[in-house]
Amino acid sequence: MVKRLRLMAALPWSDRAVSHEAKSEKSSSRINAPMPGLISGVEVAVTISGRVGVADGGNQITLGVGSGVSEGGRVEAAGIASAGEQAVRRNPIKKILNIVRMKYNIVVRHSSIQGDCMTDTKALVTGACGEIGQALVQALAMRGGYQITTSDLAPLPDSIRKISAEHVQGDLVYKIKTFYDYDFDVIFHLAASLSSKAEAASEEAHRINVEGTMQLLMLAAYRSEKHHKSVKFLFPSSIAAYGMGSLAVKRSAGRVKENEYNSPQTMYGCNKLYCEKLGIYYGKFFGQKHLDDNPPHFLDFRSIRFPGLISALTLPSSGTSDYGPEMLHAAAQGKDYACFVREDSKISFMAMPDAIRSLLMLMDAPRANLNHQVYNIAAFALTAGEFRDRALRAFPGANISFEPSPRRQGIVDSWPQDVDDSLARAEWGWLPEYDADRFFDDYFLPEIRKRYNA
Repeated sequence: MVKRLRLMAALPWSDRAVSHEAKSEKSSSRINAPMPGLISGVEVAVTISGRVGVADGGNQITLGVGSGVSEGGRVEAAGIASAGEQAVRRNPIKKILNIVRMKYNIVVRHSSIQGDCMTDTKALVTGACGEIGQALVQALAMRGGYQITTSDLAPLPDSIRKISAEHVQGDLVYKIKTFYDYDFDVIFHLAASLSSKAEAASEEAHRINVEGTMQLLMLAAYRSEKHHKSVKFLFPSSIAAYGMGSLAVKRSAGRVKENEYNSPQTMYGCNKLYCEKLGIYYGKFFGQKHLDDNPPHFLDFRSIRFPGLISALTLPSSGTSDYGPEMLHAAAQGKDYACFVREDSKISFMAMPDAIRSLLMLMDAPRANLNHQVYNIAAFALTAGEFRDRALRAFPGANISFEPSPRRQGIVDSWPQDVDDSLARAEWGWLPEYDADRFFDDYFLPEIRKRYNA
């Protein structure tokens, strides 16, 4: 059972054992911290699976929780956490929290750190249940120092349920008012209706993709001005924001820059391009307040135009760029696969770890280094035929054919073969870690072989 525990360390340096007893409506719990070296002003909430209470040499942490259940099935208790003085002096907050996370399977939920200590970064991740969302939440948790609020239409999967401080389930457009009481430092807005689905339900796609984004931008702008700080707003855009006009133009264009061929031919692409422009507006010109003598703080909008993203850990979601991973998943299972685009269809792709790393890199980049708000990133470009060749090399018995769907083929033909990511490389040091060979050999194929015992 997952329970919630509140840890408090209020003394700067103590040579005496500290204990605290907390009572709920039905039971009480005692938590002891006998080691010196308490951190001043630390208050965190964590989730606990079961009971913990272990001495670990010089980094002793003893925690316990009561069994009284409060509203929502959560247990409220209070306690003290400490670590050895040397460990605390090296990196006080992170040392304690990492010990707690790693050794006792406890995940930080809330943090409010005062005094000389840094406060955990408060992050909102919308679309947290998607491929990017799950990977991003896990990456933020591994970094440490983040209080993560998640949002999605669906309940959280097991992979990230214990990581989220709070999950707001439901339609973002209608739930946005919930977040006006939150003080977010960074927002990752991943929720979207993707390309194929958007073509089938264009009005609904516009509501989700545009209205949802605008509502969240307004929230971020409001919080930025109210709290006199720029809330970072990370927005994943897409190569769908491009429109190549014709197949001949696509083949002759080469690597496309951010400001070229911005004439999308899909609802999803139109939504993404418009939201980029909205983000720039709210980040620079909202209400024309930049013309004031003392302009307010504006939100800090940053966007990446992603290529086709491929995760080895989650199944393809029937997106327009998913023919490559779908082909390989089918081959690993010994299933026939009819590819919905031509053999010569070519776009750029990226391994999911690189996509997540790029979001974190752009988040971390000093604002002074950034001269733009929207950036291409690239890793490798392959044709559908090259994916087929890779599948046959890995699984020689695979049966892969090509039966192009006119509509889905048309979407892929409107996207560039590859993109120019020189701005991202120059302004925030972007470089992919996975080229095509490393993607297949070190990342994707080992995972799907393990998944299917292939």
